[in-house]
Amino acid sequence: MKEPEKELSQLLEIPQGLEQMNKEDIYKYYFVTDQQPDEAYICEGDVFLSLKLNKDGFTKEQLQEYKTNVFDAVFSKGTANYQSELKEALNQIYYSFETKNETPSYIKAIAALHSKRLLYINFTCPLSKKAHWEPIIIQAFNSLKNQ
Repeated sequence: MKEPEKELSQLLEIPQGLEQMNKEDIYKYYFVTDQQPDEAYICEGDVFLSLKLNKDGFTKEQLQEYKTNVFDAVFSKGTANYQSELKEALNQIYYSFETKNETPSYIKAIAALHSKRLLYINFTCPLSKKAHWEPIIIQAFNSLKNQ
């Protein structure tokens, strides 16, 4: 099994204020082992950015099917303000939604083709901080280097 690439964060600009988490903190916040990111960042204890490179092979021809059968099928039901877009020229799927849990949250993410695998970049913050963080995270996502 191939190990995840080191320094995934070099693929995009990490916004100021987000501090890299160590392995112990990653385990604390992402306790389901197979869902733990390869790299994660935190700000103020409730703003998170994570990066995970899927170990399985993936092709650009699979992106639309993946968007439809995974993201749209799962998140369009039971989540508020779900939006998704396939940017074929960049081999990226953008999606965002809001949750209404105990602490309402805003999630914005990318699934991007990288080295013939899928790179997940996930941003989460309290819904109350969306107005501040959304333009910052959009700028960071736009800095993602196409692979």
